[in-house]
Amino acid sequence: MGAFRVARLFGASLLLASVGCASLEIRMPRHVALRAGEPAEIVGILADARTPVGGVDVAEGGLPPGLALEFVREAHEFAVRGVPSEAGRYEVTISAWSYGTNFPGDTATTRLVIEVAE
Repeated sequence: MGAFRVARLFGASLLLASVGCASLEIRMPRHVALRAGEPAEIVGILADARTPVGGVDVAEGGLPPGLALEFVREAHEFAVRGVPSEAGRYEVTISAWSYGTNFPGDTATTRLVIEVAE
C-alpha cells in the first residue's frame, strides 16, 4: 500500500504519493559451503532501491582469507569472490546503503555464514 503526503510548493498544495513502500533489500544465499583452495563466487542482488546504491560493505565479522567483496554499482549487485585459503566457519554481516535524493536514503543488512571445508 502506498503512502501519501501533502507538501506545499510556492504556495500550492501538492499531494505526493509513494507507490509501494519498498526499501532497499539484499537478496543472496544466507549459508554457503565452500572448499579451501577452490575458486568461489557468491552473488548478491540489491533490489527495490528507490535511489542510487552508494555502497556495500562487510559491516561485522570477516570474510575467509582469500575472499573479497566487490560492488558492481551499474548492475545493482555485488559478489564475494576469490579462493578461500583457510578452513573454518565465518559469520559476516553485509550492509548496503543508498543515497538520499528525492527519497530518503535506505540501508539494508543481512547475515551470511560461509563454511570452508579442507
